[in-house]
Amino acid sequence: MLSKKNNYLFKLIMFCVVGIYSAPAWTETAQVATATADSEQVSPEQENNEQENPEQEIIEQDQELLAETEALVEDLEAKSKEAKEKFAIFKKVSGEKRSLAGTQVLDIEKEIRKSLDTLIENIKTLGSQEFDTSSHLQAAKKYTAEQSKSIIGEIKYIKLRMDSLKGEREKTEAGEMFLLQQKINHGQSIIDQLLKALLENTERMKLVDLDAGKVLDYLKKELQGIATNTSTLIKVSTDKINTLKRGIEKAGEKQSLDLVGELNALEERKAGLVASLRSTIKLMKQLELETSEYSLLLIQSAGQIDETLLDKKVVVGLIEQWIEDAKDWLVENGPGFLVTVFTVILILFVFKLLAMLSERVVRKVIASSLTSISELLREFFENMVSKLVMLIGILVAMAHVGVQIGPLLAGLGVVGFIVGFALQDTLSNFASGVMILIYKPFDTGDVIEAAGQKGTVSNMTLVSTTVMTFDNQILIIPNNKIWGDIIKNVTSQENRRVDFEFYVNKDADIDQVEGVLNDIIQQHELILAEPESVVKLHRIEKYSLAFIVRPWVKTNDYWQVYWDITRAVKQRFEKEAIPQAVPKQDVQIIKTVG
Repeated sequence: MLSKKNNYLFKLIMFCVVGIYSAPAWTETAQVATATADSEQVSPEQENNEQENPEQEIIEQDQELLAETEALVEDLEAKSKEAKEKFAIFKKVSGEKRSLAGTQVLDIEKEIRKSLDTLIENIKTLGSQEFDTSSHLQAAKKYTAEQSKSIIGEIKYIKLRMDSLKGEREKTEAGEMFLLQQKINHGQSIIDQLLKALLENTERMKLVDLDAGKVLDYLKKELQGIATNTSTLIKVSTDKINTLKRGIEKAGEKQSLDLVGELNALEERKAGLVASLRSTIKLMKQLELETSEYSLLLIQSAGQIDETLLDKKVVVGLIEQWIEDAKDWLVENGPGFLVTVFTVILILFVFKLLAMLSERVVRKVIASSLTSISELLREFFENMVSKLVMLIGILVAMAHVGVQIGPLLAGLGVVGFIVGFALQDTLSNFASGVMILIYKPFDTGDVIEAAGQKGTVSNMTLVSTTVMTFDNQILIIPNNKIWGDIIKNVTSQENRRVDFEFYVNKDADIDQVEGVLNDIIQQHELILAEPESVVKLHRIEKYSLAFIVRPWVKTNDYWQVYWDITRAVKQRFEKEAIPQAVPKQDVQIIKTVG
């Protein structure tokens, strides 16, 4: 171990070594300084002082830390005395004064524990610098031990006060029971905080070489007792709450008000117990105590799964409990439940058959009708009748289970009004779908152009229309977008005209061009004889002649004819040496004689 003086000397040597390795930077700086201020000279005495500055700075830092440690010891003595005085006042007063004094005691002790942490850290740092910290260590031991003693005393006193409050339950009316229970819960919350602080203080005791065995034994015993009592009270409170809820359902209006007050107090009591058990389990886990039973109860009672509560035993316990509950339920309700399930399935099956039958009947009626009905409208009627029959079947099944259909339908009416108001755009789509079905602007399989999109109609509902584009993309377009736009039905007619326009050079022979075009039209087998095709000179442009060709074809043959004719015209024009239209510009050069 180096002495304090040698330690400073070692640091000074290291500082000089670092200075040697950074000498090039110093040299460059010195050269600049010499060039700009030759008159400034550094004496050997000043250089020695500058070299001693790092050692002096370290000494000053250590002295500051030592002074801070001395101040902490004095502050701990003052705060410890103040905490004892406040706790004495807390025992004597009542009401708001008691609450104020209790809060002050807790705040002061939090400051004491924070100061103790800083003191222990400073002692560790000073000890590494060869300072004598024996007096500071004794002070840390003293106040750390006092903390454990104070916390245990406070826990015992608050438990006595809580026992007194619990004894007032029998004398308290139902309306005031809730407030009394809040006071009890607050007291238990303080105890939980103190137990946590006591466990943290055992770590301080270990750091200052104090025996924490007795405190840990007290903690383990106290936590085990709290966990056992709290878990039992949670079970009792849960049973009472369930009993009260059943009683409120059967009680009259006046009696139910008293029961509701009692129920609120019980639920507040259970909430406080659950919070206390959760805090206790966390502390027990830190002490490596068995908590599986309590964690399982906490999850079942609170209905919340906390990752800090889960371990292998708890998960296995939960699964076993669920299996056991399922077995008990099946023994009590299994036969009746199976009969009900079988009856519901039978009802739904019968109505499913009726729905299929009604769909067939509607299909036959529409097929035998003299009125022309689109494929979309036919599908709509079939689906509507089928779903209506199934809806009736579901209502019958629900009535068999015991659901009151009348109030349900009334509630659905109110909900329907609210939902309808909120979904105005959807209702707009619905109305547009009805209009499309009535006026039949297109049918399934038609190629349409609407809402800026073009493709084949593959399906339609009352809300949207499904269109498949020519590159095999599926578009689902809201019906109000289609109905509110221009609808262009490309394939609604059996025949369709293909429009071409070809340009040739202005010097071309008109009769020759028309003859070639007519020959191409007549030779194509997919072009219809009726209506008659048209081949005419349509326009005379500046540099070209525009010919139109308008043959008629079956709608399904449109694109095949379009591509064939385009290809044939190109080939025949080249073969017949018909000049193509090429822009031409005449340039006139005028020569002037100077």
